[in-house]
Amino acid sequence: MTTSNSSDHVQDRLPLRVRISERPGRDALDGGWWPQSRDLAVELPDLINNFPDGHGRVVRAVYSPPDWDGHERRVPLPRPRG
Repeated sequence: MTTSNSSDHVQDRLPLRVRISERPGRDALDGGWWPQSRDLAVELPDLINNFPDGHGRVVRAVYSPPDWDGHERRVPLPRPRG
């Protein structure tokens, strides 16, 4: 997997697209997320850094390997905000 950490790459990103259910745990889906690429090492930290306030924090993520480039077992994540 190739990951670009340049500032140009960050500037080209659109705002995070995520929608959380009004009733998490009681609806068929708790929410949805529309990543901008197939690079989990870029997309997952972006999701965690920009996860909507008031919905707790992300502690674990499960993903489908065929949907992402590369097959990393672990993705380094940023330190929590706060």
